[in-house]
Amino acid sequence: MNELIFATAKAKIGIWEWAQGSNPLIMDMFRKSGFPDVADDATPWCAAFVGAVLAEVGLVGTGSLLARSYLKWGTHVPSSEAERGDVLIFARGPRDGWQGHVTFFDSYDGSYVNCLGGNQKDGVNISRYLREDLLGVRRAIAPRKSPAQSKTLQGLAGLFGALGVSAFMADSLEVIIPLVIAGGIGVFIFRERLKAWEGGRK
Repeated sequence: MNELIFATAKAKIGIWEWAQGSNPLIMDMFRKSGFPDVADDATPWCAAFVGAVLAEVGLVGTGSLLARSYLKWGTHVPSSEAERGDVLIFARGPRDGWQGHVTFFDSYDGSYVNCLGGNQKDGVNISRYLREDLLGVRRAIAPRKSPAQSKTLQGLAGLFGALGVSAFMADSLEVIIPLVIAGGIGVFIFRERLKAWEGGRK
């Protein structure tokens, strides 16, 4: 998955903000990442770039334009084990602040990290960032190919089976009504998990 992510991001190198007007390719990144109403490419778009790349490979981003939102996305990877295509989050300003930059890992270069990202000097390119400003490394969770791979859905299937047996054996409304309520809650959870597993979310 990382190789596909990196290749998809690399194909966008050379996209730049326009001096006059907004580059439609950058505006399309906002749209793909869930922000079609953004007015122009002067809006910080590093997270839009990451979200658009992830969407193009069938993954779901954080749904936020805040770089630090990616600190909770995917799975944690020790910085020493970073691989091309991993998502990196850097601090901008205080480490305990809210500002940041999100990009994709390319390689280490001494005390610097070579990163492939958007809104880097107003374009998509590979730029260097200080390793000491790195807040986190996150790796994509490959999207599941079947609902059967979701442990939550497996558990719900078992719950539905048990509820069906219990309802069949029940002979009073005092027993059946709670079973119906529990079944309704299970259906809602099942529907929400079906949406999530497609994006590789646990």
